[in-house]
Amino acid sequence: LGLAAAPGAAASLSRDLQALIRPVATEAGLRWLYERARDADLLPPDLDLDHLAGLFATFAHHRRALACYRPRPYGGPLVLFRADEGPPPYDPLLGWGTLAGPHISAHEVPGDHYSMLRAPQVAVLAERIAGALARHDEERSRE
Repeated sequence: LGLAAAPGAAASLSRDLQALIRPVATEAGLRWLYERARDADLLPPDLDLDHLAGLFATFAHHRRALACYRPRPYGGPLVLFRADEGPPPYDPLLGWGTLAGPHISAHEVPGDHYSMLRAPQVAVLAERIAGALARHDEERSRE
């Protein structure tokens, strides 16, 4: 969100990423990258060329989505789950404060941006999501 919310950042990022991935946009280029990365032990042993091609396709879709995304304010309640590992955030609300207003609650969960979605950390995230949903349901039932 931080990159998407910064004026012009998404377009600039998109151009930079496009320049980086253009050489591997062909099957031959992707095969070349795969072989070099495999020879250097930079890939998991079970990652094959088709899987890598799928990852690059997903990355390209995400890049296009980021370039086109224009965040708009949201007036409802928002629960933010923030990873507790990695560099400290420049903004504790990760950019959502300017879009979600006063109805935001932030919670730290174990892991980094990626590992918080994998075992064992994802169990804590699931527990915190369940708790947030239960609190929301409780509040709605009191209305």
